[in-house]
Formats: sequence, C-alpha cells, structure tokens
Amino acid sequence: MMTPKDNSTNSSLRNICILPVVFAVFFMMGLWLFFPGQGVQFRLEQELSQQLQRPVQVGEVDLELPLTLAVDTIETEALPRFSIEFNQLKVRPLWLSLFTGQPAVSLQGETFGGNFSAELDSARHLQLLANDLHWNQPLPQLPSIHLNTTIETLRSSGFLNPINQLEQLELLLADLTISGIKQFGAPIDQLNLGRIELQASQNERQLSIDNFTSTGGDLKLNGHGTIMLQRNIMRSRLDLTLNISPASHLDPTLSALLPLVAKPQGNGSFQLRIAGTVEMPRIR
Repeated sequence: MMTPKDNSTNSSLRNICILPVVFAVFFMMGLWLFFPGQGVQFRLEQELSQQLQRPVQVGEVDLELPLTLAVDTIETEALPRFSIEFNQLKVRPLWLSLFTGQPAVSLQGETFGGNFSAELDSARHLQLLANDLHWNQPLPQLPSIHLNTTIETLRSSGFLNPINQLEQLELLLADLTISGIKQFGAPIDQLNLGRIELQASQNERQLSIDNFTSTGGDLKLNGHGTIMLQRNIMRSRLDLTLNISPASHLDPTLSALLPLVAKPQGNGSFQLRIAGTVEMPRIR
C-alpha cells in the first residue's frame, strides 16, 4: 500500500521531469517573441558577402517554430551582369547530424520559378537538388544571345571550401532554344536544341564533361572534354570535342555552313573542337 510519503515523492519526481519541458516551452516562446530579426539580417549580409566576395542583399528574416530560420529573399551577383535571387528560403538543423560530430543544416526555397533543396554540413559539403527552374533571359557574357529552357533536374554535390570542388553534376534541360544567332552570320535567328543531358565531375581544378547530348532539336549533339578552372571563371581554359549531326528538317542554308566550321566525318556528322577560354572560345 502506497503511503502519503510515497505519493509526495512521486509527485516531486513528476514535477522535476516536467521542469525541462516547461523551460523549453518558455524558452522557445521567448525566442520567437523577441527574435532579433534585423540583427540576424544584418549579420547574414555581412557573412555571406564576405564568404562569396561579392555584395549580398538579404530580405526580412523571421524565426518559425520549432527552430526554422525563414528568409524572405537573398540576392547576389553570381556572374558579371547576372544576378540570382532566392525566395522563401527555409533553413533548419538536421537534428540527427548533431550526433555524428558533423552538424548539418537543410535549405529549401524557390528560384527561377522552381524549387530547390540542399544540405550543407560543417565540412562545407553541399548536396543540391533543383527542379522545374525556368530560364528565359540573355547569356551573362553575350547579352545579345537569348536562352529559353526549363531545367527539369539539377543534381550536384561537392565541397565549398577550401576551393569549389565539384563531385558530380547531373543536368537535364527541356526545349532549349537559342535566339539571336543571325547577328553572327547564321541564316536563321533561332536554333532549337531540344532536350539536353549533361554529366560532369571534377578532379582538383579540372572539370570533366563526361557526357553531353542533345536530342529532338535541329541538331543532334554529342560531346565531351575538359575545362581547366581558373579563379576568374571566364578565363578558364577549354578543351572540348563536339559531334554534330544535322536533323533532316534543319534549314539547308545552315546545313551548308557546317563544313566551314566543323570537320566532316564519314557517317555524315561533323566534329568541332573548341579551345581558348570561356570568355573567348576558339574553334579549331
């Protein structure tokens, strides 16, 4: 039979067990009510600008329970004359990673009209997945050339530090069209390249294009090669080989130009070698 003393002891134990829960609830409420949004926004701008070595603008920052950082917008210049904006960004800890000695966070948000998710750990290893992004704008370095496509899938992983080190990249584009090529002497102004698949990997500073294919467009393309990366990406050196097979519906005047820029092959295709730099590619 339980005595009054036993009841008192059990009640005290229950109260002690409840205390951490009560403390956690009040702590979370206080953190949410008095969250220093403007201070965090300013610190994020400082840290990101320093890490990326370029100005970064951060929008309104809020805290969502249990522990999710909600950022309205982040905007920066990824390349000269090319800005990128992330919207509705959510950053939260991956709780199980806290027990592995390498804590990580997950990121989710929107950009280019589509969605992306990523995981970044304390070793600065990044895994990224993006879907249904829409690109309809000029090339950063060739503003007179306009690209229109849907990035169905972008999957990549790699390290951000000490240097950008790509492990793998998979890219799938749908309905890629290039406009503005008539200014370079082409008889037509728009070229349809159809569906694009790209697989790439990196070994130190050498980026390998393991596979590049284009199907269903005016040209059937198949390519591979390497890009020797430089600190200034536009000065990276190219060593690429591209095989081109014209589709039967390709404009005859454009087909007639292919032997002038590419070497004819026995199977009716043409081979193009690209050297030089990203900023000034050279055909050989």
